[in-house]
Order: sequence, then structure tokens, then C-alpha cells
Amino acid sequence: STIRADWLARAAGRGDLIRLRLAEDKEVVGRFEDVDEVGRLVLSLPDGGRQSIAAGDVVELLGPGR
Repeated sequence: STIRADWLARAAGRGDLIRLRLAEDKEVVGRFEDVDEVGRLVLSLPDGGRQSIAAGDVVELLGPGR
């Protein structure tokens, strides 16, 4: 959609490594790759997998990942 494309064009940290805090004090670190069609943050994980995150807090920007 146009809104999603506009949002992604302005998204800070896209391509960077980030640390997210999820429910129950779980954390995940990955590269911010995309936002999917339903609004979930899509991360590329260090093991090569991908994870979509519906809710969480970005607690640290770890810097450029490319």
C-alpha cells in the first residue's frame, strides 16, 4: 500500500541491528528488514531465520548491519 511504502521510506534504522524487548522480559536481536502487510516488524535473525514481531519495545539500536 502507499501508506506502508511511505512509512518504510522514512523508517529510521531500517537495515540496522536492533534489540527488542518482548512480553515476559524476553529479548530478540535482529536486523530491521521490513514491516509486513499487517504492520508487524520483520527481523532477520543471526541464525538466518526471520521473525515477525507484533508488539514490543525497541530498547537499543546496535548500529548499521550492512
